[in-house]
Amino acid sequence: MIGNKKILSKTPALTIAFTLSHRKNQSVMQWPSYVAHTPKYLVMTHSPQVHILLAVRNGLPHLVDQLNSILDQTYCNWHLWISDDASTDGSTDHLTDFASRYSSRVTFVNGPNQGATKNFMSLLTAQERTKGYVAFCDQDDIWYPDKLARAVDALQKTKHPISLYCSRTDVGTDPTQKPYHKSPLRESPLGLRNALIQSASGGNTMVLSPDAAELARTAGAGPTPSFHDWWCYQIVSAMGGETIYDTQPSMFYRQHEGNLIGPNRGMSARFARIKYLHSGIFRRWVDSNTASLDYMDGAFSTETRKVLHRFKNMREKRGLPVIKDWYSLGLYRQNRTETHILATASSLGKL
Repeated sequence: MIGNKKILSKTPALTIAFTLSHRKNQSVMQWPSYVAHTPKYLVMTHSPQVHILLAVRNGLPHLVDQLNSILDQTYCNWHLWISDDASTDGSTDHLTDFASRYSSRVTFVNGPNQGATKNFMSLLTAQERTKGYVAFCDQDDIWYPDKLARAVDALQKTKHPISLYCSRTDVGTDPTQKPYHKSPLRESPLGLRNALIQSASGGNTMVLSPDAAELARTAGAGPTPSFHDWWCYQIVSAMGGETIYDTQPSMFYRQHEGNLIGPNRGMSARFARIKYLHSGIFRRWVDSNTASLDYMDGAFSTETRKVLHRFKNMREKRGLPVIKDWYSLGLYRQNRTETHILATASSLGKL
């Protein structure tokens, strides 16, 4: 363990070929495939339940693969909550049909139609959901069969009741082909001083422990954060919880033109982040996250409140005092160069 980050390694990685081998010739648009799809495992009622939260908006082209990968999970005590945000491509009809076919395991609702973050937050704060693990799910990825099993196993082994699991991903455009690359490796400790300025991983890999999920449900009653996944990492870290980082990919991240957030590596991604800084978008994201954290201020430790207070004060300053405060506070991104760039941008009022 490094800091409050636990890195999982040596975990056998299942390839995407295994996931898709039994339906390589199936078109992604063949929705009736669900009729013949029989889960290979019975639900184990003695195992803790995982609530899978799937937010959808015009996801029809890739939904079949994602939903089939959920049905293929070796960990079978799950319930899928689907919130459709006024899709116009036929997703609503297909999801309604899917929910009716698996009515005991799937709940379909209409989303708030106010963007992806509020769609996920509406699922996360739903009072109908019983206590259990919570896994975020995007509409266009493919989970590896052991994704949930690995996450629950890791979360059950930690001593921290408030904990979050996340992992790397395989990235590509065609799930039947070899992935282009893996998402960037997180090598520095995961904790509050990183969480304030960077998410630990993509939300599509995240699974919250039952206590972390209840914390998020309570905290979610406050102002809406910029991104649900980044905010969950912040909340868990602010409460002194543990973030478990699995170095082995747990899913295939499908890169395409419709991705809400693009690839998180390479020069193009770095230039995109610089653009967000220059335009003021990143500062607005931090504004939203800070307001959301303020809502839970009374639940934080004295040390956490001090860090948040210093962070907010630093953001109001300009010039060299900001650089001094930045490094005194110990803020950092996973990439050292990006840490220095953001520190400099902060001195110009961009954080």
